[in-house]
Amino acid sequence: MNKDAKICGQLPDWILKTNEPQSITACGQNYGNMIYWYAVAKFAKDKNIAMDHPAHVHESLANGRHYDKYFDIRANQIGRSEYENLIEFKKLTQQHNIKLKFLLSIGCQYYHSEIFSIPDKIRFELEEIFESFDKVNLRGFYTESVLSHNKINYNFDVLGCPSSYLLQDIDIQFKESKIDDKILLTRPGAYDTLQLRTLFNNLQNIDGCSSLYQTEREDRVDKSPPNCIERFFKKVKNADFVFGTRIHGSVAALSQGTPCICIAIDSRTKELCEIMHIPFVDWWDLKIRDSLETIKNKEDLSKFINKHFDIDCQRIKKQSIKMQEYLTSLFID
Repeated sequence: MNKDAKICGQLPDWILKTNEPQSITACGQNYGNMIYWYAVAKFAKDKNIAMDHPAHVHESLANGRHYDKYFDIRANQIGRSEYENLIEFKKLTQQHNIKLKFLLSIGCQYYHSEIFSIPDKIRFELEEIFESFDKVNLRGFYTESVLSHNKINYNFDVLGCPSSYLLQDIDIQFKESKIDDKILLTRPGAYDTLQLRTLFNNLQNIDGCSSLYQTEREDRVDKSPPNCIERFFKKVKNADFVFGTRIHGSVAALSQGTPCICIAIDSRTKELCEIMHIPFVDWWDLKIRDSLETIKNKEDLSKFINKHFDIDCQRIKKQSIKMQEYLTSLFID
């Protein structure tokens, strides 16, 4: 428990056990979560903000503690488990008369970027939850469109993921046709389609390509997954190019000066790439998919990268600064 904390938030315990964001480990989480939370912890450290975890609220209040703000930061999709968790957080704060201040980076998720209907029961509960917060940030315009379609009306902010905070000093140097020996593949998860897993198995066999797995459980290659932030950043920094399906693998690469292309395999990845201006290709574009599946060697891969890599560092920086300003407005009165 942080005796100086004025803010109570939904953060993993392992974030709060260290004063140095660089020493954060995944603790069973995947590296996407790790980058996400690292950005939040780094922002808090940069701004000298002390936080507590909700698990400490009861004990703190019993000892006469008071929190100025309560926040919830979550990267997952709007779904049954998510809104049930939010309801529990709401009950907790109502019990102690704590105002819910802000909800960050929540989003809808679907394989295709198609608009879908939300069952009435969930829709009503989501409306009630959103109204409990002063501010709600959505991770992209796809999510905003889905909520609008379902007549869930709220003055949402749409700013993407807090991990964009890491991209304020982005400086990417990319020389066309010069893809050297180290191409790092951020692979799809164990539960993604056979077609995707087959694609990456084939890419991994190309000379110079190596795989970065999402979790230790999935790692079958180097037996030392990047469960530490410093080790993870070192891996992406030492690569010549990062290529794959992981949005936070792409964010990490760009933050370390390594160019990348993210393969957007679902609505979540696509809307985050769009709003954060991460270079990407759309897996659901059949021409793109055909091109990916015809890659047989390094020359083919280099041609694909040279054709589709397109980056605007100034736009990325601008969005990163917007996220910093937004987080500052939320955390600091």
